[in-house]
Amino acid sequence: MAENRQVGLVILKRRLTNTPPRIALMCSSVNQVQTHLKEPPLVVVEIVSKSTAQKDQFLKYSLYEKEKVKFYVLVYPEIQELRVFKLMDNAFEKVFDSHTGRFQFELEKGCKFTIDVDEVFK
Repeated sequence: MAENRQVGLVILKRRLTNTPPRIALMCSSVNQVQTHLKEPPLVVVEIVSKSTAQKDQFLKYSLYEKEKVKFYVLVYPEIQELRVFKLMDNAFEKVFDSHTGRFQFELEKGCKFTIDVDEVFK
């Protein structure tokens, strides 16, 4: 019997940095998403502003890479751009950088989702 898996939003209590990310996603069995993390999230999304750009692009980037977060997503509302970094061989590599289009996240077996950049900035 196949296990029903879903992407779940997590409220972070375990902080990887001094400020928690805006959005963290985990993949779990139905009704098993917890309110704190025992392991790094699969996806972290940060909304980048002028005041947080240095921290998001450098400090948090390095910390999430060290913590082995699978995907790190930077959303730039002012320029309507989305950047996706994927952990490969223990280092982030940019796999998507665009003002338009779609990106599909393959998290774990049977657990995936797609972000449509055009929809994000409507």
